Amino acid sequence: GGVGKTTLAKKIYNDERIQKWFSVKKWVCVSLDFDDIILLKDIYDGTKDDLAGDQSRSSLEPKVETSLRGKKLFLVLDDVWTAKVWCDLLCNTLKSCASGSRILVTTRNGQIVKQMKAVNTHQMNKLSLKDSWILLCKKVVLTGEEAEIQHLEDIGMEIVKKCDGLPLAL
Repeated sequence: GGVGKTTLAKKIYNDERIQKWFSVKKWVCVSLDFDDIILLKDIYDGTKDDLAGDQSRSSLEPKVETSLRGKKLFLVLDDVWTAKVWCDLLCNTLKSCASGSRILVTTRNGQIVKQMKAVNTHQMNKLSLKDSWILLCKKVVLTGEEAEIQHLEDIGMEIVKKCDGLPLAL
């Protein structure tokens, strides 16, 4: 991790065009040991009180489906570790959403998006040494004057190399 998948997803999620285009926007972190019930409740479009007594997939899935029926959904599934979240849990439940609904998935494993039959994918790559240095300069020099840090370039480049192109490490 650390190449900026979640950061990019947040920028997209918060973009005003997304805010205007989709009637329902949901962000769900799907960790390695995600819980089906919690995930369904997080996606439900209504008050959580409506689901207070529901603790099974069989009772939650139809309610989630009904709550999203005909609505244009933008759903972010962040940090997905298994295609099970889509293939076994959400695929059928979200079929009632309006045409044009979109799901953005972040994952470390490219095989997962293939198993989920993703239409479009974007591979995040590590930064080059040059881009890492530029990012480090921006983080260290608050005034925007790169000259302030140029005398530290030798040590800075050592830091950049140790961070291995991962923006989060910088």
